[in-house]
Amino acid sequence: TPQSTVLFGHVGIPREDPDFFAAFILNEALGGGRFTARLMSEVREKRGLTYGIGSYLVGLDQAEMYLGQFSASNDKVAEAIQVLRAEWAKIAAEGLTEEELATTRTYLTGSYPLRFDSNANIASILVGMQMDDLPIDYPVTRNARIEAVTMDDIRRVATRLYLPDALHFVVVGQPTGIVPSDPRQLRLGRKLARQEASHRQRADDCVHHRHRHMPDWHLPPQKPLQHRCLIQVGDRRPRTADGQYT
Repeated sequence: TPQSTVLFGHVGIPREDPDFFAAFILNEALGGGRFTARLMSEVREKRGLTYGIGSYLVGLDQAEMYLGQFSASNDKVAEAIQVLRAEWAKIAAEGLTEEELATTRTYLTGSYPLRFDSNANIASILVGMQMDDLPIDYPVTRNARIEAVTMDDIRRVATRLYLPDALHFVVVGQPTGIVPSDPRQLRLGRKLARQEASHRQRADDCVHHRHRHMPDWHLPPQKPLQHRCLIQVGDRRPRTADGQYT
């Protein structure tokens, strides 16, 4: 079935912000990869609109973003976006339940030690700490900072972090029931769809030669759009000290 890819998001929160760990917990409860996360539950489990949906906090040198993505059949994209908007507004207004806060804290603190199970993972965490300018004792203090987040923190940060009116969507594909806010965006979307088709073909060619394909939109923006094959190196985006992608 023909599908569309949807990216969504708005401004995020700085990594060094005192409210970061409350935002970290909120995002895990809403858009984490677990099936108990709200978006996975509402969009996939209850309605079968996608195979997977998630969100993540992104910290860059000059900007902080809160982004997410999913893919869905063209005839289901509009409904999925509607459900997503409703969940975004709900968490902004209500925050989390006591149970959600407790289970999310337990998951985040309990799973953290498992990330230190190999030299490669430890090296990745140390690089993430350097990238985020985190103190050397971060692995020791991180869980305590998560445990220190209260329901009052969650409610306060939810109203700050989630901005339903500012939530933007980029849809690449031919979905039904969606009208772009600017006619120029429709032309851009068609252009991106053609580029994506070309990208996928080149990716298939690279895989055939036992290489991994990396599109240049993961490279600095001043470079022109190109395609290149790289030797397999694992994840294409570096992880931060908390295991999120930058």
